[in-house]
Amino acid sequence: MCPDPLLAPEAPYEVAGGFRNNAIFPGGMILEDSGEVKIYYGAADTVECLATAHMDDLVKLCLPRGQPGDVQYLRALSPKARTAK
Repeated sequence: MCPDPLLAPEAPYEVAGGFRNNAIFPGGMILEDSGEVKIYYGAADTVECLATAHMDDLVKLCLPRGQPGDVQYLRALSPKARTAK
């Protein structure tokens, strides 16, 4: 089990200007043959978004960490990987 959220509200359209600010609502995932995972989610109850990550990175997030503070290399989903639709 992952000790940290795989996806958390950070981008401006996820944290402000909506009906439910600071909230995201994952709705579905698609696993591509390349190992890329597409995660569709709603943000702030106003936009539909897409986050992408590689399956290997998501699995690493769920494994125990070697040392505290190793979050940087495990962070699979960053605001740069997200797009609002």
